[in-house]
Amino acid sequence: VADIGICVGVALVVYYLFTLKDDDK
Repeated sequence: VADIGICVGVALVVYYLFTLKDDDK
Protein backbone atom coordinates (compact mmCIF):
# COMPACT_ATOMS: atom_id res chain seq x y z
CA VAL A 1 0.00 0.00 0.00
CA ALA A 2 2.83 2.38 0.88
CA ASP A 3 4.38 1.87 -2.55
CA ILE A 4 1.13 2.92 -4.21
CA GLY A 5 1.04 6.09 -2.11
CA ILE A 6 4.64 6.94 -3.03
CA CYS A 7 3.95 6.31 -6.73
CA VAL A 8 0.87 8.53 -6.63
CA GLY A 9 2.80 11.23 -4.79
CA VAL A 10 5.66 11.20 -7.28
CA ALA A 11 3.28 11.14 -10.25
CA LEU A 12 1.33 14.07 -8.77
CA VAL A 13 4.51 16.13 -8.29
CA VAL A 14 5.71 15.38 -11.83
CA TYR A 15 2.29 16.20 -13.27
CA TYR A 16 2.12 19.43 -11.25
CA LEU A 17 5.62 20.49 -12.34
CA PHE A 18 4.84 19.60 -15.98
CA THR A 19 1.60 21.62 -15.88
CA LEU A 20 3.29 24.57 -14.20
CA LYS A 21 6.10 24.52 -16.77
CA ASP A 22 3.60 24.29 -19.64
CA ASP A 23 1.60 27.18 -18.20
CA ASP A 24 4.76 29.29 -17.89
CA LYS A 25 5.42 28.74 -21.60
